Amino acid sequence: MRDLNYQLKLLCKHSHEGSFETRVGRERQLSAIANQLHDLGFRQLKATSLKQKHVQALVDQWLQQNLSPGTIKNRMSCLRWWACAVAAQQGDQLTTMHHQVDAVQDMGLAIEGMEP
Repeated sequence: MRDLNYQLKLLCKHSHEGSFETRVGRERQLSAIANQLHDLGFRQLKATSLKQKHVQALVDQWLQQNLSPGTIKNRMSCLRWWACAVAAQQGDQLTTMHHQVDAVQDMGLAIEGMEP
């Protein structure tokens, strides 16, 4: 298991937000996202290293795959949760993580304007 996958698994395990089904679904989606980031060439990532360039690369890949806007928005929701969960754990880097959360939200707003 890659480091990022394991760190995200632990992040999900220690979070008690949502129902059991929601948490399992979130963990699966984040694992798939971590695999996609690795396939896109982003190696040696940590859970704390999510940046706008990673989100942009993921969204570009999803758009190339012709995924529906709803699917992309659901995946963006997992990315927002990831950024918020890390920000909650990293009190000293809170402002940096909030910028990353804002970047993820901005990408989500851009997707909402897409035609279905």
